[in-house]
Amino acid sequence: FSWELRDVIQHEVLVRLQSSEGDKLNAAIFLPMAANCGLCQVIDQYVVLKAARLCQAENIAGSLCSVNLSVQTLLSPDWQPWLLQLLESGQLKSGQFAFELDEYHLLKHYQALKPKLEQLHQLGFRLIVDHVGLSIEACPYLDELPLEAIKLHPSVVRHLDQHLEQQLFVRGLIAGNVAKGVRVIASGVEHLAEWQTLQKLGVSGAQGYYFSQPLARIIPVDQP
Repeated sequence: FSWELRDVIQHEVLVRLQSSEGDKLNAAIFLPMAANCGLCQVIDQYVVLKAARLCQAENIAGSLCSVNLSVQTLLSPDWQPWLLQLLESGQLKSGQFAFELDEYHLLKHYQALKPKLEQLHQLGFRLIVDHVGLSIEACPYLDELPLEAIKLHPSVVRHLDQHLEQQLFVRGLIAGNVAKGVRVIASGVEHLAEWQTLQKLGVSGAQGYYFSQPLARIIPVDQP
């Protein structure tokens, strides 16, 4: 949600797995197990295809959907040919999608991932780095990759209004990226005081339970 536009600027696709007991498991619980079993690419492809069909079914032209991808998927030799096939067949429109990658994994596999991410950008997909703010390493990707946005880790946002050090960090991150055209988005906003502080600091937007619980549909831009 953008405080300047007072509207939804993008959606993030949340993945849940229904257990045999009927519970909906968070991705943080089942994706590590999926990685150990070599199933990340299968899951990522299923999510991308389902999200693309949802966009077509809802007939959403102006909304941007972001999907988290695993390192295993991005580095797989089968990933890009599969993606190209979807684009060529019209099942997927690159302009409607952004792909998110966790900062920790990006830094760990940066040299291998950089050309893969640049190729995705050339195909028309937007790039977002997620969970920013936990690493103390140098971040070359901020200067070298054509990013759409970076997303603050929820732990950076939590009780931001009460912690000056966190506010200074966010302000510095925004100042360092505004000239590059990279938006800074806050994740995990749950309280009004956090959202008010983020607005004063100048973030481009935010997401979290303060705005809405997860939805089963895509909200078109300019529609409440």
